[in-house]
Amino acid sequence: MVATTAAVVALILFTLNGASPENLPVLGLLVTVPLGSAAGLLHTRRLMCNNAGLYARWLERRSLTEHS
Repeated sequence: MVATTAAVVALILFTLNGASPENLPVLGLLVTVPLGSAAGLLHTRRLMCNNAGLYARWLERRSLTEHS
């Protein structure tokens, strides 16, 4: 995230028309793609760390629905 932010700031400061309205969609894409990837990785990490508890609750819910 820090490298992406540094790259976007460098593009704005050191390129011709870096902060022009024509370049804003590209700069926005450079920011949102890593943010989305980081959010997905954090969600996957949370699932992997809690997978035993999640699986136990799923088994419990499944057994309750089979008995009804």
